[in-house]
Amino acid sequence: MDKKIAKDIRRFSLISNLALNVFTTILMGVGLGWLIDYLFETSIWTPICSVVFTFAAIVNFIKIVIKVSNIDDKKNPKQ
Repeated sequence: MDKKIAKDIRRFSLISNLALNVFTTILMGVGLGWLIDYLFETSIWTPICSVVFTFAAIVNFIKIVIKVSNIDDKKNPKQ
């Protein structure tokens, strides 16, 4: 397979998976906070976990965007 096509497929897979990663991370934070609040009969952990996991989702989003932007058409040293 051509190397350019392989890089394009890799870019597409990273970008298409990005929204699912962000949504899942935030949903896990809300679910964990709700579970802790339910078990200990409090009401503080849902917002705390939501904010922490949202921050983690944003950091993951930035990492993936940087990774996608670094996949460029560099020439191989052998060429």
